[in-house]
Amino acid sequence: GTGEKGKIFRITPKGEGAVFYDSTEPHITALVTERGGSLLAGSDGTGKIYRIEPGGGAAVLYDSSYREISDLAEDGRGQVYAAAVASGAGEIPPPAPRILVHSSEAEASIAPRDDTSPVKPDGPALGRDRDRDREPFEAEFEGGTMPSAPARAVRESGGAIFRISPNGRVEEIWRSSSDVPYALAATADGTIYAGTGEPARL
Repeated sequence: GTGEKGKIFRITPKGEGAVFYDSTEPHITALVTERGGSLLAGSDGTGKIYRIEPGGGAAVLYDSSYREISDLAEDGRGQVYAAAVASGAGEIPPPAPRILVHSSEAEASIAPRDDTSPVKPDGPALGRDRDRDREPFEAEFEGGTMPSAPARAVRESGGAIFRISPNGRVEEIWRSSSDVPYALAATADGTIYAGTGEPARL
């Protein structure tokens, strides 16, 4: 599965690759082959699970309310498990805004002056020229953002795990508002192992 353009490639034993399925999703993030030979694909963008037949025909198996299907697994009974991630989960926040400033003396020197005030020819150089070579230092703003970088809206986090039976019945078996499920493994008897982050847990 690929990103930016959600395509699935099939690669032959000789290493020759070709597009097997071209979705309308931004990313294909999870793949698992069912016992019957069909391929299941999870997407990032609209959080859908596609069932793709060996001949290339595809249909939506499940349309979740989450942004991403991060992993898929099948147990020995033919039940499929899907890890779903909410919008905003796992995203890196933007860095704190920074701005280059001069010392307080320099700031005072470039304050607006009254153009009607006389300037002595033999007086000191204007502040803007005097501080041209002064080394700036970097100051970090906290508790807000600059006008050019508006704050992002706070979005929900966390995720869930769904179980899909062979007859298509979908059941939510786990949900968290803080832990984000990224990896799944299923045993033959239906036991599920899930890897989450952040922090990393099993």
